[in-house]
Amino acid sequence: MYEQNVSDEFSGTHPYDRLMIIYRRRKQLNDEIRFIENTIRIFEGMDDRGYLSYILKLKERLKKAKKLKMKQEGSL
Repeated sequence: MYEQNVSDEFSGTHPYDRLMIIYRRRKQLNDEIRFIENTIRIFEGMDDRGYLSYILKLKERLKKAKKLKMKQEGSL
């Protein structure tokens, strides 16, 4: 259901947050990074609806995901 909401570019944040959490728990960092980047693009297009703070939160999460990916790759 979350994936359907996202594919419809649903304007609420809940399905996006849940999918990011699912990707992180499954350690699917490449998918999480791709998804966050796409989500940022979607919400930047909706900036007139007051999503600036959410976009900033996404950018922070993206930094953390990239850092985790680098750490994971370094331990291989």
